[in-house]
Amino acid sequence: MSNKIKEINKKMRSLQQSVDQISSLAKETKSMTYAVHDEVCYIDELCVAIRDLNTQIERLTDKVDLMYEAGKYTYPPSSDEIIEEMLRIVYNDPDIQF
Repeated sequence: MSNKIKEINKKMRSLQQSVDQISSLAKETKSMTYAVHDEVCYIDELCVAIRDLNTQIERLTDKVDLMYEAGKYTYPPSSDEIIEEMLRIVYNDPDIQF
């Protein structure tokens, strides 16, 4: 009878170790699940930002195309006009004259 009790106790300890291991794995899995969820949310945010940037790029491309078409039939500015425009931009003064 004593041997049977020892054997049962041994099996109980083994079962308890298995339960502890399963519990530990469950906690790790839960932690990993939260980490994966956080990464998925971050990727979603990046996708939204990329879509926004893509929309802005498309708008800028359209503007550049329009400016190119409008500029095709105009004469290029003189070097004085270019210098005046650069000075206006640098000094943020629309009334600057060269």
